[in-house]
Amino acid sequence: MPGTVDLHGMQTLRTTPRVLFVAASMLLVLLVPVAAQAAPPYQAQEEQFRKLINADRSAAGRGRLAAASGAATVARNWSKRMAADGNLRHNPNVGKQLTVEWTRWGENVGWASNGGGASLSSVVKRLHKGFMESSGHRANILGDFNQVGVGVAVDGRGTMWATMVFVDGPITSEPTTGEPGSKPAGLSDISGSAHRRAITTAWREGLIKPCEGRRFCPKRQVSRTEIANVVGRMLDLEPAKGNHFVDVADTSVVNALVDAGVVNGCAARRYCPNQRVTRAQLAAMLVRGLPELRPVAGERFSDLPDGYVHAGAINALAAAGVTRGCEGDRFCPTAKVTREQLASFVVRALDLR
Repeated sequence: MPGTVDLHGMQTLRTTPRVLFVAASMLLVLLVPVAAQAAPPYQAQEEQFRKLINADRSAAGRGRLAAASGAATVARNWSKRMAADGNLRHNPNVGKQLTVEWTRWGENVGWASNGGGASLSSVVKRLHKGFMESSGHRANILGDFNQVGVGVAVDGRGTMWATMVFVDGPITSEPTTGEPGSKPAGLSDISGSAHRRAITTAWREGLIKPCEGRRFCPKRQVSRTEIANVVGRMLDLEPAKGNHFVDVADTSVVNALVDAGVVNGCAARRYCPNQRVTRAQLAAMLVRGLPELRPVAGERFSDLPDGYVHAGAINALAAAGVTRGCEGDRFCPTAKVTREQLASFVVRALDLR
């Protein structure tokens, strides 16, 4: 029979911008049935956790988390240690033990006791459900990460111990030396881009993620969901609950941006998450989000109609040196923004040049 549920903590650390801090702690303990099994490893259950995590992230409009073998090693070793001494607590050395470059990491830990004969698969589902019902652990699962490593151990009494290590940073199969601080390989498809320096800066600062693996997809146009995630990272915002739009998940960075007055919908109660973003719309979002950028009156570009709604924001970016227009004295306000152009806008707006 299932046991009681007790909530106790999670942890998140980051280095963006270059300041390390610890968030409030809440560790999860679930007393639910677990079937006793042979000694670890339990790769099938670890992969099941990752699939459940990605299913919830997809439903919330968040990007899928890649499997991080280095983070999984840290998670697995910690689960084994907790299983060995029966003591549920956080790993105080996650950041030191990770062998990949990271800008932010988070950790969820929990255990489930054996209440009698349940399959490990059913226990994983119940334990994941418990994580999702805890606001702190849910924040990590839906947080601004791009990789995850899961470690599962089962002790001699049949108790399952689970650790999830979430990582945000450049994705690479292995570090160059296997030692902490080793530099991962760079992006593989930006050598021909005029924006490659800005792309590299935005990527290494954790502001814009690769499109897949080590590819950046510089010519791909940017969606409203992607631009929301990037601006959310620029402003250091976490996903927030809200019911502003019917086409956005209940917990989303879009809701946080609405609360901050940065984004508007495309129509009544709709955000249009897959719609492509224009240069004018990007200008408006950057100016709303960055207090140092103020709308500027005047006519700096010849292709902005009289009374154009985004003229002040576009002029502000020009005055701050964020944009020089598309060609000559034109801004091309309705042109769609590509990922490489977004990188240059973001790096200049944050003065990371």
